[in-house]
Amino acid sequence: ATHANLTMVPPTLCHSASSYQANKDNEDKLVVDSVQVETEVMRLYAVFDGHGGAECSDYMARNLASTLSESSSSCPPCQTEEAEKKGIKDAVRSCFALLDDRFLSQANIKPTTGSCALF
Repeated sequence: ATHANLTMVPPTLCHSASSYQANKDNEDKLVVDSVQVETEVMRLYAVFDGHGGAECSDYMARNLASTLSESSSSCPPCQTEEAEKKGIKDAVRSCFALLDDRFLSQANIKPTTGSCALF
């Protein structure tokens, strides 16, 4: 495993990752990105653990930031911290539902591929 002291360096300048390939082909994907939500820039970190092929993990990793930005753009401005937390949870749920629907609508995907997300 690797370690980075994130208190010393702004999050956009430092990240680390480690990978263990248990199968012949590595099906896992890592996302380190930023997303604009209203006037805030939020850091985005995700790991997609691929199953039955890398197609789903690839798709999710490529489309996560733009879909989360799309999902959060429909959230109304929040007046309280509680409302903001609920808005973020709703945007994340909506994002993953959209990603799932869009991935499944592709004609050329393998029916056995999938992914588990750590977000």
